[in-house]
Amino acid sequence: MSTSGGTWPVLIFWLITVLITLILLAGLVILQVFLSRAKSKIPGLIIPISTFVIPLLVVAGFIFLMAGPIGGALVWAALILIPLNIPTLIFLLIYFLSRKKLNNENNQEMKKMTIQDLE
Repeated sequence: MSTSGGTWPVLIFWLITVLITLILLAGLVILQVFLSRAKSKIPGLIIPISTFVIPLLVVAGFIFLMAGPIGGALVWAALILIPLNIPTLIFLLIYFLSRKKLNNENNQEMKKMTIQDLE
């Protein structure tokens, strides 16, 4: 058996791939928080909608390419669509929590302004 570096390049490749993936995911989460805190509600919905539509297109393509009865394809599509939409649920959770926090901050400011107006 030779130990002349056959597995190290593969291991390093996968470690770099995982690291880049984690950095991209962290960047998406930070971008989602930033977009969710915008005054308009629409920018915060861009990432959740795209993470819903892209798997939907993948599953639609799967249905059209699959040979056989359409009922079986729909079952497989549902089974595929559920795990693919976990990021959508996470981004929606970030959106609603950020909007709730933003609304609470705005309500606090309005209360302070009202109190100052009454004085």
